[in-house]
Amino acid sequence: MKLLSLYIENYGKFSQFSYDFSPYITQFCEDNGYGKTTLASFIKAMFYGLPSYTVRSKEYDDRRRYYPFHGGKFGGNLRFEWQGKEYRIERFFDKKSVAKDECRVFCENLPTAEFQGEIGNAVFGLDENSFTRTAFFNAEDPTFCDAGNAVEKLSGFVGGERTDGDYSRAVDSLEKGIKELKATRGANDLISKQKQEIFELNATVSNLQEIERSLSGLYAERKRLAEEQKTLFQLRREEIALQSKIELLKTRTQPKNGSPALPKRRYIGGALIACLFLLTGVIQLACFSLWGILPLGLGLACGVAIPLLARKTPSSVSAENENEKELRLLEERLARLYGDGGTRIEQRTAEINRELASVDGRIADGERETARLGEYINRLENAREQLSFYETRYALLVKTKTALENAQSRLQSKYVNPMKRGFLEYAETVEKTLGEKINMDENFRITFERGGELRSGEHLSAGQRAVANLCFRLAFIDNAYENEPPFLLFDDPFVSLDEGHFQRVAKLLRALCEEKQIIYFCCHESRKIK
Repeated sequence: MKLLSLYIENYGKFSQFSYDFSPYITQFCEDNGYGKTTLASFIKAMFYGLPSYTVRSKEYDDRRRYYPFHGGKFGGNLRFEWQGKEYRIERFFDKKSVAKDECRVFCENLPTAEFQGEIGNAVFGLDENSFTRTAFFNAEDPTFCDAGNAVEKLSGFVGGERTDGDYSRAVDSLEKGIKELKATRGANDLISKQKQEIFELNATVSNLQEIERSLSGLYAERKRLAEEQKTLFQLRREEIALQSKIELLKTRTQPKNGSPALPKRRYIGGALIACLFLLTGVIQLACFSLWGILPLGLGLACGVAIPLLARKTPSSVSAENENEKELRLLEERLARLYGDGGTRIEQRTAEINRELASVDGRIADGERETARLGEYINRLENAREQLSFYETRYALLVKTKTALENAQSRLQSKYVNPMKRGFLEYAETVEKTLGEKINMDENFRITFERGGELRSGEHLSAGQRAVANLCFRLAFIDNAYENEPPFLLFDDPFVSLDEGHFQRVAKLLRALCEEKQIIYFCCHESRKIK
């Protein structure tokens, strides 16, 4: 991928400015204030655009910094070659909003929509921040000789933020979460505790359901006892009625020993009256009064009538027999009511009442306990949902940890090892420039040999660290861009090198520009690549 030319209508201090790039190395050696940083910003803006800003924006971004206050269209165009084709980007920016920006792309002088507005992402395969961190070099770039993990350093390098310890902290956090959910030993973890709670709730629910099922039998038993109680109540009423009827029949029936049919008092009264009449008649006749014949006759009549009345007539005998028969039937029926065992109705009624009280108590206890069955079922369902959540989270954390470890392994094999080899190759090329023999381990920690002893890269000078960083960046670019390597933009990154060391680095850049296009900015002839 190579830049061909640019045209700036208005951008910062540049107005109607055009420039053609060399396919190898293009140098801008100008004084401070010329606009070298402005040109670098314009090139990046053509690929990635400029962010919007509002009055509340705290950052003084490039849209505000380079907006032309003298008026005119804000933007220009950039021509480049990519994948064997020539493209041209035309971008003109609004004062504030991205929504009002204009962007058109041409391929071989014909409009194209193949990038869908994401030109930089499509061409370089990186977002703006990552592209800037890899392809743009300046004197403030970080170095990689400090301690830390290779994955963390690469993440911080590409992403533009320090992530020292992020991978380790992420793994530690995942492992902590995994152990909280499921401990390798013991049962003092969330999943084990939740399973124990579910076990206990299951036992409680099963017990309450068993009680609920037993209530059906108790309800049936109570119904049976209530029906028997009702029957006993009816039998008691019938018993009372039969006893009353038996007593009445007994008063109407003469005993079998021949006792008079008439009541005793009436019989005696009639005999006394007959005697009185006879005595009266005898006395009057003794007094020679014919009126004595009348009471004497009445007395005789009474004496004859009383025995006749005492005699049983056929109808009275028949009625007596009927009464006696009915009496026997009633007595037999009453005996049947008492049962063969001879248990009185009152006794059975008392037993039924006691049994009903016992059954009612058991029913009340069962209903009181089963009243919370719904609550326990809901708690059981919630506990199962919580367990499912814990198990899902546990599986996710394990999967995440595995994926993170696999990603680190892939990154190690895809980037770390090749980058280490690439770094050492570049470092060997500029070894004399550094004045030391440089080494790098798998975590990008730089060491160097001095006096036969390995020393930390932190002991390197600022200039040596800048060269080491250049070697790292070049090794990273060789591995990060799979298709076509991008152009490299150097914004005076070697200000800390002396003349001798710089010339040896310049030699490396001249060799490098045979493979990669270089845009080089500096502000002094001593740092110009010759």
